[in-house]
Amino acid sequence: GAADLWAPVYTTADLGEAQALRGDVHTVCNFTAEANETLPQGEDVHLCVEVNSSTGYQSLRCAEPFQADFTAPVVHSALQHGEDSGAPEDRQKWRTALPLTYDVGLTFEDLSKPLQYELAVLNRSGVMRDYAVVEDPSDLLVTDLQMEAGNVYSTVMRVTNAAGLSTVVESPGVLVDPSPPADFTVTDGNDPTRDVDAQSSTSELWVQWGFTAQNENGTVPWGGGPPIAYWEVAVMRSPCLGEPVRGFVR
Repeated sequence: GAADLWAPVYTTADLGEAQALRGDVHTVCNFTAEANETLPQGEDVHLCVEVNSSTGYQSLRCAEPFQADFTAPVVHSALQHGEDSGAPEDRQKWRTALPLTYDVGLTFEDLSKPLQYELAVLNRSGVMRDYAVVEDPSDLLVTDLQMEAGNVYSTVMRVTNAAGLSTVVESPGVLVDPSPPADFTVTDGNDPTRDVDAQSSTSELWVQWGFTAQNENGTVPWGGGPPIAYWEVAVMRSPCLGEPVRGFVR
């Protein structure tokens, strides 16, 4: 390269054996060099050995040149959105969290182990959440998001190897479900002895409500939209009269 780089070496044989093998070609040791800086990209690199005798003479020999492998990691796995309470794969109910699954059994054609994983969140307009390092790629959940119903969001993972090169993997995207709440019924009164259109109290109004379809565990089946965030109740003289007697309150 442009500058010599000398590093400590470790031998696997006793150099004293070389004295008995003088004049012949033998492999007496293997050297492993540990460089303290990144090897130059695209340049020939030589492993050189300098031997010093007891009388002060030196001899330098260099091996055949090689080039450091600067191949970007080739990821053979997929980034998918995790299961969300039985939701179809292309949609989810949550606006603040984005669950993901990622196969960490990666293979890299350059044999270079990854140094870090970074994750970003995208929408149709571009980057919604910039890259951030993730500690455990086997359990991914991006939170504190402000996603909008009806929009598609995808996630991007950037894998960086020891050479400093990166490969980006993108998920197919998921739709934040824009469906309204499931249909439910509302019935006035709680006194079965009286007509449904009459009640005995002038200061209270009892209301019964319920979903028309539920699963065995009491939850609304998929197709009814995202989970209920809150309820609002208002009292009106008649739906046809417009303005309520008491406005909507949670």
